[in-house]
Amino acid sequence: MKKQDPWFVILLTILTCGLYYFIWLYVNTENIHKLNPNTKLPSGLTVVLLSILTCGVYSVYWFYCWANELSATLQNVGSDKTIDPNKYLLIMVIILLLSCCMIWLVGLCILLFVAQTDMNNVIDIVNSRCGGMNNNQAQYESTINF
Repeated sequence: MKKQDPWFVILLTILTCGLYYFIWLYVNTENIHKLNPNTKLPSGLTVVLLSILTCGVYSVYWFYCWANELSATLQNVGSDKTIDPNKYLLIMVIILLLSCCMIWLVGLCILLFVAQTDMNNVIDIVNSRCGGMNNNQAQYESTINF
């Protein structure tokens, strides 16, 4: 599993008119499954389909659950750091408010930047405390990382 530059995520999301967001959702859901095999999150494909079918409403719930799973992963490796899921709810509310002004892409970029930064921090902590990926994680690396 590799880290991604949050600015690169934002750039790809803008250049693809938001389509990269769904790839990002898939990849980061699968990354959580690799980091925490006991996760309660559905598969990446399920998350993407639910997000599309609910016009993004499911994404609000997913980000909250995802942040909780990141915190659980940190606790599993003995870290005292946590990820606050409420900051994702706040950013989603901001996106909804910005969507009324037709500048929702700004909010989406903020959300992706914060989320990718958190994911990178968790990857660093897990790698430093556990010595990297286990065998189950290594077999998925080529299919998950973009």
